[in-house]
Amino acid sequence: MRKLLLFGVLSLLMIGSNQAQTRISLKAGENELKLVNSERTGLSLFNSVSYIDVQLEKRTQGEYVELVMNKYGNSFNIGNPDLPVLNRLIEVPAGATVSVNVTSYDEVLLNLANYDINKLIAPAQESVSKSADPDKIPFEKNEHVYSTNALFSNPMVRYHEVGIMRGVRIGRIEINPLAYNPVTGDLKVFNNMKIEVTFQDADFAKTDLLKTKYNSPAFNGLLSGLLNYTPAESSKDLNINGVPMKFVIISHRMFESTLAPFVAWKKKQGFNTILRFTDEAEVGNTSAAIKSYLQGLYTSATPENPAPSFVMLVGDNEQLPAFSGTTSSHVSDLYFATYDGSSDRIPDVNIGRMSAKTVAHLEPLIQKTLLFEQFQMADPSYLANSLLVAGVDAGYATTYGNGALNYALHYHNAAHGINTTAIPYPQSSQSGVSQQIIQTVNTGIAWGNYTAHCGPSGWGNPSFTTSDIPSLNNDQKYGILVGNCCQSSQFNNDVCFAEAITRAANKGAIGYIGGTNSTYWSEDYWWATGFGTVVQYPAIADFGPGAYDALFHEHLPNDNVYSTTQGQIPIAGCLAVEESSSTRKLYYWEIYHLMGDPTLTPYIGPMPEMTPDYLATLPMGLNSFTMSNIPPKAYVALTDNGEIKFAGFADASGTIEITFDGFSVPTTADIVITSSFHRPFIGTLDVIPSDSPFVVYFGSTISDSQGNDNGMLDFDETVTLQVNLKNVGTVDATNVVAKLRSDSPYITIIDSVANCGNINAETEFLIENDFVIKAAKDIPDQTKVDFTIFATADGEEEPWITTFSLTANAPQLTSLKYEIAEIEGNGNGRIDPGETISVTVPIKNIGHAVGYPMTAILSANIIIVDIENDVAELAALAPEEVGNFVFTITTSENIPIGTPLDLTIHVNSDIFSFEASQSYSVGLSVEDFESGSFDAYGWVEGGNMPWTIVNTGAYEGTYCAKSGAISHSQKTSMSVTLDVSAPGEITFYRKVSSENNYDKLFFKINGETKGTWSGSQSWEQFSYEVPIGNHTFTWEYAKDGSASSGEDCAWVDFIVFPGAAATPNTAPYFLDTFIPDAYCGEEYSADLCAIDPDGDQVSFIAESLPLWMTLRDLGDGTALLSGTPTNETAFPDEQIIVSANDGIFKTTKVKGIKVHGCTSITENELSSGLSVYPNPSDGNSTIEYTLLQGSRVAIDILSLNGQVLKTVLNQPMTSGDHQTPISFEGLASGVYMVRLVAGEVTNSIYVVVK
Repeated sequence: MRKLLLFGVLSLLMIGSNQAQTRISLKAGENELKLVNSERTGLSLFNSVSYIDVQLEKRTQGEYVELVMNKYGNSFNIGNPDLPVLNRLIEVPAGATVSVNVTSYDEVLLNLANYDINKLIAPAQESVSKSADPDKIPFEKNEHVYSTNALFSNPMVRYHEVGIMRGVRIGRIEINPLAYNPVTGDLKVFNNMKIEVTFQDADFAKTDLLKTKYNSPAFNGLLSGLLNYTPAESSKDLNINGVPMKFVIISHRMFESTLAPFVAWKKKQGFNTILRFTDEAEVGNTSAAIKSYLQGLYTSATPENPAPSFVMLVGDNEQLPAFSGTTSSHVSDLYFATYDGSSDRIPDVNIGRMSAKTVAHLEPLIQKTLLFEQFQMADPSYLANSLLVAGVDAGYATTYGNGALNYALHYHNAAHGINTTAIPYPQSSQSGVSQQIIQTVNTGIAWGNYTAHCGPSGWGNPSFTTSDIPSLNNDQKYGILVGNCCQSSQFNNDVCFAEAITRAANKGAIGYIGGTNSTYWSEDYWWATGFGTVVQYPAIADFGPGAYDALFHEHLPNDNVYSTTQGQIPIAGCLAVEESSSTRKLYYWEIYHLMGDPTLTPYIGPMPEMTPDYLATLPMGLNSFTMSNIPPKAYVALTDNGEIKFAGFADASGTIEITFDGFSVPTTADIVITSSFHRPFIGTLDVIPSDSPFVVYFGSTISDSQGNDNGMLDFDETVTLQVNLKNVGTVDATNVVAKLRSDSPYITIIDSVANCGNINAETEFLIENDFVIKAAKDIPDQTKVDFTIFATADGEEEPWITTFSLTANAPQLTSLKYEIAEIEGNGNGRIDPGETISVTVPIKNIGHAVGYPMTAILSANIIIVDIENDVAELAALAPEEVGNFVFTITTSENIPIGTPLDLTIHVNSDIFSFEASQSYSVGLSVEDFESGSFDAYGWVEGGNMPWTIVNTGAYEGTYCAKSGAISHSQKTSMSVTLDVSAPGEITFYRKVSSENNYDKLFFKINGETKGTWSGSQSWEQFSYEVPIGNHTFTWEYAKDGSASSGEDCAWVDFIVFPGAAATPNTAPYFLDTFIPDAYCGEEYSADLCAIDPDGDQVSFIAESLPLWMTLRDLGDGTALLSGTPTNETAFPDEQIIVSANDGIFKTTKVKGIKVHGCTSITENELSSGLSVYPNPSDGNSTIEYTLLQGSRVAIDILSLNGQVLKTVLNQPMTSGDHQTPISFEGLASGVYMVRLVAGEVTNSIYVVVK
């Protein structure tokens, strides 16, 4: 028999001001499903339940309770207890058999009556249609289940086959962590599930083949919502070799001429647009024939001739008949888009319909679409407006309607530059709201969404229907509307709302998304938000991807490719429904339709302009150029007279290499760039005859022989750019002059002009030494630097302008976990009072360049911790290299056990500074029971009998704790609660002698079982990680209903607790009164103030100050920083390190201060290349400097507070180069300043002495 953990009421948290809601808290944190590991052969999951909310639900059939679990949804197990279920869509290899197995889990058994919950958990009901009368919906209840004294549950985990999208097989994992006994009120939680999903006999070759064959940028973003999705190799190159996405239009012949300008525009946008007609034999005029034609295009795909990504049907149901739905009586265009067998419901193309019976119906929508997509509206400011309406429904609008509206407001807000008219319920029930909606549409909106009741004629309450459309006056202010409501897209009706609003001339909308049949409250909610718990105020992090996430593509798990078109929005919404447990998945795929162009990119928000950089004039024969300064993932198309020369996506930096077959005749080609939330760029490329010179950039290399000679652009390095120019024209270019430019703040161009002489036609010229640049010290690693070449020649009125980019390398440092080793101590590997400890701080260079030597200062938050060598140095680190700073600290014997110790390292070099900190607990908090009582730690006994302390059989010393003497079906426990102040672990020894598998010792942290033991188990140590915070540790021995073995008990000894706050003392903290700017020759004054929460006296210590500054402790918790910077004493960027301590704890403040107006030090009039070597010094170094003219030179060694410790030189020196020996003999290891004064000029440098 399986043993259950009986969970006591005292360890659970109840919330709420009345009995309407109770929270059962099982552990800290949120409910979470983790993808632990994902490989081609399977995946590992970990599912944990932190809490369950119980809400009272009043029905006409009586009162029930509903279990609400964050990130979970309804079970739809009709009539049976509605136990929350968690679902995730996954990718499955072709041919694989999927098996799921729960390898381990914890059981928690609780009884709802212990929490004053005496109502039954409500039975699951069908989802409610928005067209239904709730009073007429039958109430389903499985009386057999509710009267059976047994736990009801679904399988803990199971797998469901879903379908195939673009060659990617999709499945659904369903997790059921609860079981319920309606008779006893017991609720069992299967917690901390470890789940293994295995793909057996997978055909990986076929998987890769299908992914590659059907790869489409229009679907990779949608597929990224799968838990374990891995893009095909070919999809990692968004340009797909410059092959455009395919767009197939199927139309009635009467619309041929009306569609012509639309087709021409689509080609300019970069869509390989195929227009076919229903009177063509290959296409046909029945739904089955048209589907057969489309499927043939799809299945015959090749890399050069890819499968369609978009399909648009043109005509009403009579002109281009839809399929009949299989789930109810409605029309559906779904099956024009599914190509993976008759049972597959997942579309493989984005589909839309322009419904028209006559040319007069179609022309307005074509005209509006072209005006919108080409951004020709007179005033585009309306695109920053949106409308969100939760319509009237007393039962569902507050949670379902307002919840979806509130989710949309995560995006439709001022942070996104959007002005939203939000009308939640019950505001939507007020008089005048219908007119408000119409007026808002007239003012102009980019997006409108209504969720509630409606019919074929339009939105219900508040109403906005076909009868209102003729009076609209939103000319050139068109947007996209969504109706999460019933039948508003029922295009087999005479004229439905979707048709009327899109057909309207000079008004209405350019797209409408809605249903051809009734929609449902739960499914519409998930359609908008993604799968998760239906709540009034949803958080994005608690939901999977839905329609709004696809539209704004900010929270998709994989942003390699965005979802950028309105055709992708309904697919994203239906995928969210697919992830739920809804019984209406196929129904939703069948009914949701787009009326409009599926390739249209929604324009929402401020819509900034694009200003791409590219070669605007191109000679014939050149077959590539680079475009930069465009939005990441923008879609770029180059076309000429209807021929698509190139189409592809920009990379993450907004750059794209455009390659094509060269132009053979002069022309003006078209460039169109489309990107979400940006105005489209519609420009040209002048292709000129090659009977003239044309000089362009043709490649470059880096010469850095004076640097590290690696052929790359590195930080703080001066390099020569060796640039190839090519005259791609057929005429020689004479007296060519090339100029190099860059707007990067990290690049200094030292030499920018190259006189190239004559460059013959079709000949390259190498600029070897004329372009010299310097990268800044602080250039971030992997910065892309854009350069422009301006080339001129005799006889040419305009320069030839080409651009290119280089990537800069720099170090990037991070600290790793500190290493602690005892020099003098008890040898337990921990920091204890009265010990000398070696502290090693590993530093790793995760950048792409070798850094500079570093110095570091270690500080502690406790004044009675002595840092013997608080300054250390480290040589420069190569990329991926790890180096160590090593310090020695000594702890006072008077530090209380459990005191938190923060060790902070401040790292500095010539190019950067950063700090890192790690926390420890000084000493161990040990319970070894040697006191003979439970008084030391405030133990709490629980269960039927208390634990006792015995003096026999201890692991260590004389005493140990033994479980109480209990009978069958009883338990005995001891618990202690501690405030853990630093992350660590708890360790203890245990021994068990009991009936194997039935009478067990449990160890729990905050009610969560961490370990379970039974049978005959000798003394053994166990350890468990514990984070910062308040934690309850429990040891519990529990017996089942029969039989006993062994001594029928358990023992515990030598418990080592993690760092606990054993002292009430609190560290002081600074108020932010620091002044970060000083001015040369002017007195600087700044007050410091530190507060000690315990009221202890605070004193200040100047750890490091500029030469010109002093600190005065005023004795009242304040201090004064003051001084006057001068040319001789100040640097432009200084650092202040000040600490405040209360006798035990010390808080250190590190601040930078900028000194304005002091010029001598930074102008470098004294020298070129002042340096000290070696640095760090072993005691003897050399200072090297250059005098521009003869003068008296004084060289001094100073402490960091400005005190002169030694004079090295003070005598007249001639101009020129000098090397002066400098000795640090007699000075302790540390950091010193070497100051050189020559005449009226001063320069200084820091030196580390070992």
